[in-house]
Amino acid sequence: IKGGYEIETVLFLPELVTENQIQKLVGTTVQLIEINKEVYQKLAYRDTTEGILAIAKTKSLQLSDLKLSANPLILVAEAPENPGNIGALLRTADAANLDAVLIANPKSDLYNPNIVRSSVGCLFTNQIATGTTAEIIAF
Repeated sequence: IKGGYEIETVLFLPELVTENQIQKLVGTTVQLIEINKEVYQKLAYRDTTEGILAIAKTKSLQLSDLKLSANPLILVAEAPENPGNIGALLRTADAANLDAVLIANPKSDLYNPNIVRSSVGCLFTNQIATGTTAEIIAF
């Protein structure tokens, strides 16, 4: 939600989610689905989640869409392959409060589950744009 993603569906374990949390979504266009623990364990990649999962529309940030400070600090990665490493780069960029991350010729989909997990949510709250090497150099 903080990252501005459009949430389509929320799946939740009623024993772990409060009524107040669910009431915030009632009356919105978000589809609410109550699931059991077995279904949850098959869908969740982590055991430490809070009993709630969301399905959201992906977004693609273009280089021209970046909102940068007057003197931006940007991380550029060339053709990273390992999803876990990409997630670690995103965490590092977040910890260093960088303005943006640019990935030239990525070898993995940004929404690869291993990137999502490894980024610990930073994927959703930071400016990340992809492009060819030539596009990023020109930028």
